[in-house]
Amino acid sequence: MRRSDLHLACALLLVTASAAAGASRLEPASRPVQLLDDLLLFLLANIGALVLAATMVRLWREAAARRDERFRVRWEPALFSRMSGELNALPALRPGERLMFLRLWLRLLAYIRHEAATAVVQAARELQLCSYVLRLLQSRSDWKRVLGMQAAGLLELKDARETLISKIAEHRPHSSLAAVRALLSIDPEKGLEGLQLVLRQPHWPSTAVLEIVNAAGPRGLELLSSMVPSALPGRAKALVRLIELTENRSALPALRERLQFSRDDEEVAALVHALGTLGDPEDRETVTSHALHANWLVRMQVASALGALGDEADIDRLLTLLRDRTWWVRYRAAQSLLRIVGAAALGLLRSNETDPYANQMLERVLAEGG
Repeated sequence: MRRSDLHLACALLLVTASAAAGASRLEPASRPVQLLDDLLLFLLANIGALVLAATMVRLWREAAARRDERFRVRWEPALFSRMSGELNALPALRPGERLMFLRLWLRLLAYIRHEAATAVVQAARELQLCSYVLRLLQSRSDWKRVLGMQAAGLLELKDARETLISKIAEHRPHSSLAAVRALLSIDPEKGLEGLQLVLRQPHWPSTAVLEIVNAAGPRGLELLSSMVPSALPGRAKALVRLIELTENRSALPALRERLQFSRDDEEVAALVHALGTLGDPEDRETVTSHALHANWLVRMQVASALGALGDEADIDRLLTLLRDRTWWVRYRAAQSLLRIVGAAALGLLRSNETDPYANQMLERVLAEGG
C-alpha cells in the first residue's frame, strides 16, 4: 500500500510532465485556450507535488514509528529488569538514540517511585548521559530544551543550576516552569527563588503553576501565602485563585489581611470567593460587610459565600441580594437561600415575594435543585 501510494504520486508527476512536453509541441493556440492549458498544467503539477509530499511525510512517520518500536522493544526489558532490582548489563546506546532513550526514560519515571525510580535514574548515569543533557539545555529547539530540563532535574545535575536560573528569567511559560521544576530537585533554595518569580506572572496557566507549587511542598504553599499581602494592587487575584486550588486553609490570615486594604474590585471579589470556599464562620461578618458593594462581581461572590458561611440570620440580607439588578447576583442569592432554608421554606418565600425578577429566580432555582 505504501509503495503504491508513492508510485501513484510519481506517475502523476510523470503524466504532468508529459502533458507539459506535449503541449509545447502543439500548434500555437488562441490566447484564451493557451491560458486555460497553462492553468490546468499548473494545477496538475501542484496536485502531484502535494500528493508526493504527503506520501513522503506518511512514509517518514511510519518509518520513525517502526524505529521507535524497535528501540522500545530493545530497551524496555532492560529498564524493567533494573526496576526489579536486577543489575543486568544495559544495551549499547548509539548517539542517534539518546533522544529516544530520554523520552522513554522520562515516560517510565512518570509512573514509578522510590527504589524503582532510583534504579532507572542510575541507568541513565551509567550511560553517561549527563553531559548530553547539559547540552540539550542550550538547544534551539523548545521541546529539546524542556526535555533536557526534565532530565536534568531527575538526574539532579548541579552543573545545570546557572543555566536553569537563566531560563527562568526569560519569562517563557513552558520553559520557565520546566526550569523551576528541575531546579527544585537540584537546589530547593534556588528553586523557591525561581518559583517566586513565576508566581509574579499573573497570566500564566494556573494548572501548570499549581503543579510547581505542589512540587515545592509545604514551603511552596508558605511562599504562595506570604506573597498575597505584599502583591502589587490588583495583582493578588492569581495568587488567591491558586490558594483556592491548593485548598490551603493556612493561608486564611493572608487572605483576610489583603481584603482589609484591597481596593481592586476584581481582587476583592476573588478574596470574598476564597473566604467562602476556605473560610470559617468567623469570616461571615467580613463577607457580609461587602454585601452592598458597588461592583456586581463582589455582590455576586458575597451571595455565593453566604451559602457556605451564612445561616438563618442572613436570610434578609440574601433577600435583598435576590432583588439585585444583576441576574448573576440574584441567581447566587437564590442558590444560597436554598442551601440555608431548604426547598419547602424557599417555596413559601416565593409565594410571598412581590418582586417579579426575584420570583422568577426562585422558581428557576427550585426547579434546578428543589
